[in-house]
Amino acid sequence: QVSHLTKFAVAIAAPASNLGSATVYPNPFRPSLTAQRNQAITFDNVPANTTIKIFTLAGDLVRELSDSDADGIVGWDAKNGNGEEVASGVYFALLKGAGDTRTLKVAVQR
Repeated sequence: QVSHLTKFAVAIAAPASNLGSATVYPNPFRPSLTAQRNQAITFDNVPANTTIKIFTLAGDLVRELSDSDADGIVGWDAKNGNGEEVASGVYFALLKGAGDTRTLKVAVQR
């Protein structure tokens, strides 16, 4: 006797085909909060082989990231290219992938 039926399936999440659905979270990023202390800023739903350049408001390059494993997710630890924590403020993330370009704003609040 069966009281219910269950359906099982294997699902594979494929990376996005363009930057239209790209998101960034948590935004603002607050590393001082316990819940976000060991977290990274996540760029999600990006196409495979996307490159992300993080800039200050003045246009200085802070860090360059890429989706090297082609899973559609790129993490940023809120550190610059020298491994130093970036200051509180707003940063621009220039995403390039799949022949598309998109800019997202990212806030860091220390």
